[in-house]
Amino acid sequence: MSIRCPKCKGFWKKRFVKNELVEQRESLETVERTDEGTIFSNSPFEPNHGYEVKRLEQVRMVQETTRDFWECKDPVCGHQWTTEEYSEYEGQLEA
Repeated sequence: MSIRCPKCKGFWKKRFVKNELVEQRESLETVERTDEGTIFSNSPFEPNHGYEVKRLEQVRMVQETTRDFWECKDPVCGHQWTTEEYSEYEGQLEA
């Protein structure tokens, strides 16, 4: 992420103004989960054993696109621009 104004190229001139949610949608994805555990031995001379089981699970994902609005701090330049940020997380949209 750049800290410069794209027009005047001045360092530390980028100022955040606001952001807005452009798009939000829900999807299904298959993710791999790992379950871990321990098998305890009944003998004091035998060590415990760890195990893990991998499995596939279908989960709901929320995908969001956010637009950020920026401006140059230099009053002579005053350039304004936008950037878009994509994020994804496990969950669902509220009805």
